[in-house]
Amino acid sequence: MLQLQAIYPTLERFAEKVAAEHKRLGELKPLLERLFRDDSLFVKQWRDFPETLQSTIAPRLVESPSKRVPCPKRPDVFTICSADGSQIYPDRLLNFCLLNFSQICFHIGASEKPAMNAYAKLYDAETFFKNYFKGAPPKDIEDKGSETSLMRIANDQVNALRQTKELSALLHVAKNHRVEARPILAIADGTLICWTLKNAEALRKEFIEKLAEFRQANIPVLAYKSLPETESVAKAVECLAADDLQRAGIRPETLSDAEIFRAYLRKGERSAIFQSRSDIVEKHYSNPDKVYFFYLHAGNEIARVEFPAWCYEKGHVDLMHSVVMDDLEKGKGYPMTLMEAHELAAVKKDDEKRFFELLEKQCLKRGVRISDSAKVASKRAAII
Repeated sequence: MLQLQAIYPTLERFAEKVAAEHKRLGELKPLLERLFRDDSLFVKQWRDFPETLQSTIAPRLVESPSKRVPCPKRPDVFTICSADGSQIYPDRLLNFCLLNFSQICFHIGASEKPAMNAYAKLYDAETFFKNYFKGAPPKDIEDKGSETSLMRIANDQVNALRQTKELSALLHVAKNHRVEARPILAIADGTLICWTLKNAEALRKEFIEKLAEFRQANIPVLAYKSLPETESVAKAVECLAADDLQRAGIRPETLSDAEIFRAYLRKGERSAIFQSRSDIVEKHYSNPDKVYFFYLHAGNEIARVEFPAWCYEKGHVDLMHSVVMDDLEKGKGYPMTLMEAHELAAVKKDDEKRFFELLEKQCLKRGVRISDSAKVASKRAAII
């Protein structure tokens, strides 16, 4: 039985903090409405400042920040696609990685059956470094005392490879299941900004090429980020309206984008559209593929929705907004299509166990026993 009496004093203090936070957001809304007005000095400075301000995290304005757009009516018939990936990471005994991908396609309002596919790829260290990290040590700091010259695959390298291959899987399923003259939307999980590692130019190049292929195929694509921790819009507010925040009793450094748009938006509304000023996007993305984004009040959370600039120029934002909200309702707070892709891609514990049993059998045929290694590796949970 839960002993509530023991935590009652702590619960009281926590409730006070929750109430104070709610009050703070209530005070933030009228301040934002005043700052975001089209004719405000704040907006004028924001339009002027990004090229000179040292903080490159702050985005460019594509639309007036005062904009709040209710959810448009979604198409009666459309196609929605997603893809996701999970992995078995290498460990100190087995220098390899396994990636498992899902591909999902739903034809909403149509008679076609859903398409659901999964496939796996296994990479040994030699193939891994030859194709994606040529001449690159797996970590910025090498172990100078190591007695072996064999490079070890690092987990962050596996994550970088998975991000690129997920986009490729999404492009493939969208191309193969689109229906002529029917709206289609491809949804990725996370971000369209390729946060590749040092010396991973091959992965970055492949990612950006795949993103461009969506444009060439005229398939709108977006990335949905649940519970974003970004502070890009908050940085603009902090830099240009610090005095206003302090007068309202709000510490600028405590603000996040999610807090700003939780206060500013109502359920179902999207924010204005912004352009990312990420160094990677600025240096490597072509103009049509620059990353735009808006924030969406999804009901239980504020989500960040990223998409290429060409989708805005071709008028696909209303489609994105309406389809994502529809998918959120189907998924009861999280996009159903992404949820299904997660589930299909996940390497379950039993799957991982069977993989190592099969690997051990193959090795035994060649006179090598890996029981200890497989036992260690199989204890780890695959992370999606």
